[in-house]
This record gives sequence, structure tokens and C-alpha cells, in this order.
Amino acid sequence: MQTIFETVGGDEVQQRRRAAMYDAMQTSSYWLQLAERGFTFALRGHGNTPVVELGNVVSHLVQAAEYGAPVGDGVLAAQLSNRIAQETPAAAEIWSAIADALERVAVQRIAAHNEAAKIEAQTSMVVGTPV
Repeated sequence: MQTIFETVGGDEVQQRRRAAMYDAMQTSSYWLQLAERGFTFALRGHGNTPVVELGNVVSHLVQAAEYGAPVGDGVLAAQLSNRIAQETPAAAEIWSAIADALERVAVQRIAAHNEAAKIEAQTSMVVGTPV
């Protein structure tokens, strides 16, 4: 099956660049970097509105978890540690609290998704029906 990057066309260099970008998107570090950027944008007032940026952070954390990141173990605060260290102690405390709260929301979304997938799998099985 072709990816969207392979169907777009372009010269060989463009295709290799797209393939590299696609490969990068298949890693947890890519999604954690996007979460870090969105978090920083939200708290610095850049990009979209803070609510949109923070919502994107949660979505990026869910994606990172799909690629193996230990979401729920303080991974966002760890990703932000250099930025948090540059803040005043009061601001660093707030940044850490917000990062932990967003990570809890991501964990809740992951759990809800897993539960919904489990229920769908159970209800889609027809037990005892002859094939």
C-alpha cells in the first residue's frame, strides 16, 4: 500500500525527503517534540489560542503513547525540563502542574479508547454462529 507521500510524486530527492519525514512521524520522540512545542506555545501565547494548543498537546501525547512513550510517567515534564528550568520557581511549579494535568488527560483518553476498542471487539464477535 502506498503512503500519501509516495502518491504525490516529485523528483527522487523530494520522495526521499517525504519518506524520511514519514519515518520520523512513526516515532514517539516526534510526537513528544510536537507536544513540547504546543505546550510552550500555549503558555507563551504563541500559535493558536491556549485551549487549542493544549488540546493539541493531549492529542500529541496520545500519539506518542501509540509509539511507545511512557505517557503517565511524567514524560511531558521530562521533555519540558530544560524550558521549565529557565522559569522562576513559581512559574516552574505552574508549568509542571499543567504538564502533569495534561498527561493525566491523555492517560484518560488512552484508557477510554482502549475500553471502547475492547467493547467493540467483544460485540463484533458472534459466538456460536456457524461459518
